[in-house]
Amino acid sequence: MVAHHLKKYEFARQRVQGLVVDVACGVGYGTSHLADAADMAVGLEVAAEAIDVARTRYRHGDTWFVRANAERLPLPDRSADAIVCFEGIEHFVNPEQHLDEVMRVLRPGGRYFVSTPNPVTNAHGHDNPFHLHEFEVSRMESMLSSRFETVEMLGQFRIQTRAHRATQRLDVLGIRKWRIVRPITRLVSRGVLKTAPTEEASIDDFSIQAFSPEALEYVAICTNWK
Repeated sequence: MVAHHLKKYEFARQRVQGLVVDVACGVGYGTSHLADAADMAVGLEVAAEAIDVARTRYRHGDTWFVRANAERLPLPDRSADAIVCFEGIEHFVNPEQHLDEVMRVLRPGGRYFVSTPNPVTNAHGHDNPFHLHEFEVSRMESMLSSRFETVEMLGQFRIQTRAHRATQRLDVLGIRKWRIVRPITRLVSRGVLKTAPTEEASIDDFSIQAFSPEALEYVAICTNWK
């Protein structure tokens, strides 16, 4: 899970500079990852427990953590060079208000990086009550393009062999996810299908590229030039 999440931070880190704001930063490891490319990195998180962990583990130099609501960003107008929000917008009560705040805080030419699960391949169903929204790709594009001048829609994918993908398609009952058979499926995945099991995946086992319906998440890069 950490590698899956860090892939997006690694992608953003190569494209940011100046003041970078990480909205819904959780325990802060992603914010710390961005800090190497930024003059200052600020992680915002509403959960007090997560902020406490972030401050203990990752507060250093020009990396700061603030408890804040994503729909009321505690930053001046046009102050941030980049804002990232990875796997956060689906948790917000009012995602449109969050986007309006992003527009207020970003400087002209600043970039907003956002990701959210693709419900076609990564639906949360009733398993995650903390996800308040699922965004069809058309809705996600509409929300972003109504605010930003340029929106590049990408996707994050799990790198798999053809044999591994074919086996997943044949497993219509989802047997591979049963806990009792997981030790066996891990061995088969690694040894026969030549794909790292999910539990052993690294950053290199994921890719971010042009969006297609098979993507696990949408990853968008948004820019305003005015």
